[in-house]
Amino acid sequence: IYILDNKKFNSKEKLLLKKLTVIGESYISNKIYNVSLLGDNKDRIGIDELVIPNYLVSIDGKVESFAVPKIEGRNLGSIINNPKISNEKKLYYLYKVGKLIKKTQKLEDKGIKFNFGDLHEDNFMVGKKDDKAYAIDLDGSYLKSSYPQPSKYLIENPNLGLFPTKYISTGTGLIVPNDNSDLLCYNMMILNTIGKDEVSEMEIAVYSEYISYLKTLGFGSDIIESFNRVYSTADNINPCE
Repeated sequence: IYILDNKKFNSKEKLLLKKLTVIGESYISNKIYNVSLLGDNKDRIGIDELVIPNYLVSIDGKVESFAVPKIEGRNLGSIINNPKISNEKKLYYLYKVGKLIKKTQKLEDKGIKFNFGDLHEDNFMVGKKDDKAYAIDLDGSYLKSSYPQPSKYLIENPNLGLFPTKYISTGTGLIVPNDNSDLLCYNMMILNTIGKDEVSEMEIAVYSEYISYLKTLGFGSDIIESFNRVYSTADNINPCE
C-alpha cells in the first residue's frame, strides 16, 4: 500500500494505492472487476462509511492496482487486540460496525445486493475526527455478478458444510456471500472480543458449551439468541443493538 500524490489525480482527498500482488491472473481480474462494479455504483450505494475505490491504476501499461480514499484513524483490529483498551470501548466500535451492516442490508430497497464477503476487524478503520467505523478493504466484497473473497471467519470455520444453502452452495460447494455469512462474521467478531479466543474455529459442541457459559454470566437473551442462530437453519440476526 502506497500514499499517492493526490494532485496528480486531481483529487481533493488523500489517496492510497493498493497494489494487487497475489500471483494469479484470475484472482487479480476478479479483484479489478469488483472494484469497477463498486465504482460504477458508488452514487447509488451512497454510504459514506463504505470507502469505495476512486480509480483503477495502470502500472507499466497493466491495470493491477486501485486507489482508495485514505481514512485518518485507527485500525479496528489493532484496537480490539490492545489490552489497554476496555472491552466496553471495543464493543462500542463493534456496535458501529453492526449499524453499518444494517445500512448495507437496506441497499436492497434500492435494488442493490451488497455483501462484505471479507468481513473482519482488520478491514475497518475508526475515524480520527468522527469516531465512525469505516469499511476500508472492499475489493473482496460482493455485488451481483462479482466474485467475493471469503472472510477468515468463513475459511477457517469447520462447521459451515453442515448448513447447505445457508452458507454453502449445493451446486458449487463454495461459500455463498449473503446476509447470513456477513452476520456470522460479525457475531464472531463480537465473540472473539469477549472471549479473546478464535471462537470461529470451535467445533459446534464446544461452541454451544461456550454460549451456554456466556448465558450463565448474565448475557441477555437477545444476544444469546443471535449467537445460537449462527449454527442453526434459521437466518442470522444482527445483535448490534
